[in-house]
Amino acid sequence: MKSMRNIGIAIALTIFLSVIVRADLTPDQTKEAQALIAQFTSAEFAVRQKAVEQLIKMGPDVLPLIRKTLAETKDAEVKLRCQMVVKGIREGYLTDKDGKHINIASLEPSRITVDLKGIQIDTLMRLFAKQSGNAEIKVAGYIKLKKIDFKVKDMPYWQALDKVCQTAGLVYRYNEQTDGFYLRKGTRRLHSVAYVGPAVVAITNVSRKPVIGQPKEAKRLNYTYSFFYEDRLPVICAMAHISKARAHDGQLLGHIPTEYYSWLTFGWQYYANGPVQHGFVINDPPEDLAEIAEMEGVARFIMGLGKEEVSTKNFFVSARQDGRGLTVGGVTLTVTGTSREDNVYELKIRGRGGRRVPASLVANSAEYGLFLVAPSGKRYRGDYRENSWRDNGQQVVFALRFKVREVKAGWLLVWVYPKKTIEKEFPFKLRNVPVP
Repeated sequence: MKSMRNIGIAIALTIFLSVIVRADLTPDQTKEAQALIAQFTSAEFAVRQKAVEQLIKMGPDVLPLIRKTLAETKDAEVKLRCQMVVKGIREGYLTDKDGKHINIASLEPSRITVDLKGIQIDTLMRLFAKQSGNAEIKVAGYIKLKKIDFKVKDMPYWQALDKVCQTAGLVYRYNEQTDGFYLRKGTRRLHSVAYVGPAVVAITNVSRKPVIGQPKEAKRLNYTYSFFYEDRLPVICAMAHISKARAHDGQLLGHIPTEYYSWLTFGWQYYANGPVQHGFVINDPPEDLAEIAEMEGVARFIMGLGKEEVSTKNFFVSARQDGRGLTVGGVTLTVTGTSREDNVYELKIRGRGGRRVPASLVANSAEYGLFLVAPSGKRYRGDYRENSWRDNGQQVVFALRFKVREVKAGWLLVWVYPKKTIEKEFPFKLRNVPVP
């Protein structure tokens, strides 16, 4: 039994390691890891436990040493501790598209170090991509030939990118058609910025408007903010929302309960890496209010690991009944209608669950979502249109538009969803926000 168990452990480790692209430990790190493994035989429980925790913090690169120890030791306690390290690393780390290890507990931003004079913007963006693991930011036309002097050391990604834009007179934008960022000439008016984990939240527009149906003196402050995150992360859906604002004297100026966003918007309306359309509103601000001391909010992420899928051929609907549903995790998606216009085929879909419909199951990310699959095997991704939530989040209704000429019998509707999801929150504060 012991030999079978060892074989099973070895196979599991081999599979796990094949998924994670690792770098070798430095000689000093190897010595440190070996010393920690030696502590697995300590007579003190606290020492053994701390050794496990320290090895997990060292990350996936220690796994070869752990695998070697598992294969060689006959000590039950050492085996147990090795298995604890493997489990902790499996659950505590993600691997981005370039094989870099991401500690889920921190999800710290990637950092940029550059010290160059007269560097072209397009070359600088390639350096950003290489150091961060994010996709290269596109630079169009003559802008790519523009040269600047640029020096930063260990600066968070978005902060460094903002410095590039301020230095070169550029702004970055997100193109939903190409799913990527690009630079163009312009000035980004940032009224207040928060660099939060791997993301940035910035107030981009402020205005004071009268309240319709109220006396002329009744005013409303409207704030619009952008939210961007590093695309190296395996994000299924993400959003940021501002929940409250306070004056310098501590007066609460506006408040939106966090629960309001828990099912209504999280990961559904704002799954794209682009500007948040809904801003923050302050009704009837004090007449003498010259500045908002701080706005508090939360940036939220759902990330996915692995892929599973279910499919059905019978998704067409008749005049009397809906198509056959696809069910995952207690949520059933059913086609309730179809339509065709030119070369676009549209499906009306209803998602129902006995509880809140998880955003991770219905969001349309790069890896997950609903696809039409032709008999040839070619997959077509749907473009999400009009969506709404009902029954306190237990039902969602939306439309998908596919750029296909014709859909006949034999086509499949495929639902791709993550094997596992990880949720992470980052509280943030925007300080000294101006009042128009």
